[in-house]
Amino acid sequence: MNNISSIDFCNAIQSAAVDSPDQNVYLLLDQAGLPGVYQELQKHSVPRVTLFDDTTEKSALAVAPVLILAAERGVLIAKKRLLHWLSRHASDTSSAIFLVSPLPVEVMRMRLSLRLEAELSEEASAIFRFYDSRILTALISILDEVEREAFLGVASTWVYPERSGQLKTTRIKFNLDDAFVAPLKLHANQEFAFVEASEVDQVLDLLRTVIPRKMKECSVPEQFFRVKDLVSKAKFEGIESVLGCSIFCSILLRGGSKVLDSPLWIDIMKELKSGARDMTRLDDLIEDLFLRCV
Repeated sequence: MNNISSIDFCNAIQSAAVDSPDQNVYLLLDQAGLPGVYQELQKHSVPRVTLFDDTTEKSALAVAPVLILAAERGVLIAKKRLLHWLSRHASDTSSAIFLVSPLPVEVMRMRLSLRLEAELSEEASAIFRFYDSRILTALISILDEVEREAFLGVASTWVYPERSGQLKTTRIKFNLDDAFVAPLKLHANQEFAFVEASEVDQVLDLLRTVIPRKMKECSVPEQFFRVKDLVSKAKFEGIESVLGCSIFCSILLRGGSKVLDSPLWIDIMKELKSGARDMTRLDDLIEDLFLRCV
């Protein structure tokens, strides 16, 4: 699978350091979404801390979000070898963000750790994975201006990959006195907006498990936009569930538009619109569909 583009982390961080010589540049990595980064970090002495407090066990450290001091007051600290590794392995993921802030490492860690706490509308607690750029993108669009400035004000600049594979820069007013109060409280409408924004990613995750070879035929950005279009079509047809949308997408990705001409397609759509309650019947219909279309 070829990416549309590869993010040059070394150049991006050096440029940020030059543009903000009085501030620090931090890398925030989601180790759980970036296989191999834990082992790679063990090879480097770059200053880094985990956002999970009091984590000492290796198994937990290997998946904890990690904050790296990449450049300090205009001077690059992170080894270019590490940044080149990230260019190769993190360009097609949502697991690498970098921030520009005058705060020292430990203060930065403490403030970002506070932002891991979220409270849902029914007073349920949750870990808020803002270090995943997909969630960060949704957050920026969903919070109102005051909430957004309070949450993002730990840094003057947030840089993260967009769906296209290109870096997006969001500048914000830095707050020396942190205006954010933990936990992040999401009301029902915001929760719904987050769920809606994550729907395509939920479908993508299922498709990458069910039809991995087919998905790898195109780049990660292409996967997203193609599946987003198919999910919209599924919704238009009256399919509501993530599972139903995933099955709809899987059939069309595997069989193309020719499956639409099969008389079995009408029966499959009825099952999907009903919420795929009879999976045995649905599986039989799909199997017959592909036997006839091949």
